[in-house]
Amino acid sequence: MTQSTIPDEIMALRAKAPDFKESMEIGRDWDSEWKNMWPREADVPSFKQMMLNFYQVCLDFTETMQV
Repeated sequence: MTQSTIPDEIMALRAKAPDFKESMEIGRDWDSEWKNMWPREADVPSFKQMMLNFYQVCLDFTETMQV
C-alpha cells in the first residue's frame, strides 16, 4: 500500500511486489442462470459442501438482520 500519486513510483512498487491474490465467488447453487463453478471433488475433498454450508449460514444471518 502506498500514498504515492507518482505513476512511475507506483509501477516500480507493483513490480517489486506483484498482486497474486485470488478469489472465489459463490452464490445460490440452485440458480440455473448463474451456475457456481466448483473444483473437482477429488482435488479438494469436501470443499463444495463446506462452502455451501458457509453460504447458507451467511444467508440465514442476513435474513435475521432484515427485521
